[in-house]
Amino acid sequence: MAEMQQTHKRSETAGRAAAAAPEGCTAEEALIESEQRLRAIFENAQDAILLVNDNGFYQDVNPAAEKLTGYTRDELMTMTIADVASPSLQPSVEPDLSELQKTGQQVGEYVLRRKDGSLVTVEYRAVANVLPGLHLSILHDISERTQAEMERRKGNERFRGLADSMPAIVWSSFADGSVDYLNGHYYDYTGLSPDIPGIEGWVIVVHPDDMAGAREHYEKCFSAGEVWEQELRLKRHDGQYRWHLSRSVPLFDGAGKISRWYATSTDIHDQKMAEAKARDEAFALETINRVGESLSSELNLEKLVQSLTDAATELVGAQFGSFFYNVMNDSGESYLLYSLSGVPREAFSAFPMPRNTAIFNPTFQGEGVMRSEDITQDERYGLNEPYCGMPKGHLPVKSYLAVPVISRSGEVIGGLFFGHEKAGIFTSRHERIVLGVASQAAVAMDNARLYQRMTNMNVELERRVKERTAQYEAANKEMEGFTYSVSHDLRGPLRAIMSTSMILREDYGDSLPEDAQQHLERQAKAASKMGSLIDDLLKLSRIARQEMTRSDVDLSGLATEVYEEVAAREPCENIRFEVQEGLCAKVDAKLFRLVVLNLIDNACKFSPDGGKISIGEAAQNAEPVFFIKDEGIGFDKQYAEKMFLPFERLVLDTEFPGTGIGLANVKRIVERHGGKIWAEGELGKGSTFYFTVPA
Repeated sequence: MAEMQQTHKRSETAGRAAAAAPEGCTAEEALIESEQRLRAIFENAQDAILLVNDNGFYQDVNPAAEKLTGYTRDELMTMTIADVASPSLQPSVEPDLSELQKTGQQVGEYVLRRKDGSLVTVEYRAVANVLPGLHLSILHDISERTQAEMERRKGNERFRGLADSMPAIVWSSFADGSVDYLNGHYYDYTGLSPDIPGIEGWVIVVHPDDMAGAREHYEKCFSAGEVWEQELRLKRHDGQYRWHLSRSVPLFDGAGKISRWYATSTDIHDQKMAEAKARDEAFALETINRVGESLSSELNLEKLVQSLTDAATELVGAQFGSFFYNVMNDSGESYLLYSLSGVPREAFSAFPMPRNTAIFNPTFQGEGVMRSEDITQDERYGLNEPYCGMPKGHLPVKSYLAVPVISRSGEVIGGLFFGHEKAGIFTSRHERIVLGVASQAAVAMDNARLYQRMTNMNVELERRVKERTAQYEAANKEMEGFTYSVSHDLRGPLRAIMSTSMILREDYGDSLPEDAQQHLERQAKAASKMGSLIDDLLKLSRIARQEMTRSDVDLSGLATEVYEEVAAREPCENIRFEVQEGLCAKVDAKLFRLVVLNLIDNACKFSPDGGKISIGEAAQNAEPVFFIKDEGIGFDKQYAEKMFLPFERLVLDTEFPGTGIGLANVKRIVERHGGKIWAEGELGKGSTFYFTVPA
């Protein structure tokens, strides 16, 4: 039967081929050529082509079918559709063939099981009876497309799962902006039903004051394809509006066109409120510092407390404010003063000063801040007679705030009081502001009071200085009178004694006994010494009163000049004199000549056996120290301080004559220059005198 069908079909094909064959070509040749073309198409097709008989067995397959199924042609020729179909599809194979024979054509998808057991999704097109008893099936591998679709579905599922788990509102929209997805948090937050369209839902939840600006900004970004970002207030299910940061990002396709928009709205209300609070705190701190700087520059106490009261009253928004503070009078008695702000002074002048009542006492005792939304409802209000509350005519007060002002020493200087006729005006923020201002005020008032005390002390000091100056000037005049008296009244008798002794020795010298001549000689020497002593005392007195004029003095040159003067007057045998070059000091030239003269004169006098006298500078710390050193008789170091006292001498007058005033003069001159002088020495090993002269 099959062979007869094939022969019949071949005859029909040959007839059609002969009719269409080119001129000069036989029907047989045309048929062969046609079959060759069909076979070429069959063999080279990219899709699998299979011929199936009515029983489901494969009758012919192309190479693409071998590649798709993993079976060879020979293996497939022994198999049915059910052998390569996925097990889940096998029961429906027979009905499909039956349906194909009825309809003549079928299109669909099914899962094919390959030889290695793997599954491939294919799109098939079946045509019945392409040849008698044979059906054509073309299979196209769509596994990649199917996989991509599955991945897309999985991606959507993951996106929705992730979006639903987020604490932020997440939504997406098409390229035209129409919302196609809102996550679960949107419905939890807004309390809206999923039946309400997304666009309508946004109109409901966005704060009316934010809607116009948000719409304008969104449309601008939507048209430009830019990221939209804006802070909005969204209404929660309980009616509260909370700040959200909304952000929408466009997604572009391969052609650079927007395919979708993805957006989020994150609750930033707490953060925004914290930032606002931080800004308020920063502003308050800046204001407090500014007020503090203003207060610290004011040293007049009355002006300071008024500025303080005005600033604090403005900062807390009080109707009126006052500052009651303690001051001390010259007798050491404390009394209370006050300043007002916001109302004229007459508003309180008719009332007595605040007493330590239950309301005021915590502030005046420095116990802490007292803040009340309505002071008339406070349990401490109205407890004290005679007013049992506010006196008649007192300004109405409900909101009440009081802060003590405490000095660095812990003393309660006073209290800041603020009032308002409305309740609930003052907050904890106002409390912190006033505390900051009170702290600044305490420092400023301490400074102002200290300045006042210093001013009073300076006035008293100036009075005492004038008084002492007058006493000093009177003492100087008295000293000048005494000096003149000493110079005039004592020199006359001394000259008479010296003249008498000289006359007696000249006129009666030879006739006088030897012991009388000795007495006259001692008398003349004593009178001469007394004259020298008077000269030195007068010099010591003048040094204390003489005006000083400082200039840069070449001490090296001065020492050389003085030594030559001393050596010319009293030859210094066997003495080597050395002076360091470049010694210089800012001193009074005349007075310091006496210093150098006395020290060099002493060095020569107390070096009877000669030796070296050296003058130089020895640096000690940052201050230069000058020295004059000799190799003379030296001294016992335990008496070093005594040699600078007037009339104190460490040697016998018969051995080394002198008045004992020279070193006292030296000490006074050095100290008048702000310096100091001291000596080091050892008996028989010389002496060194050191002195400093500050620049």
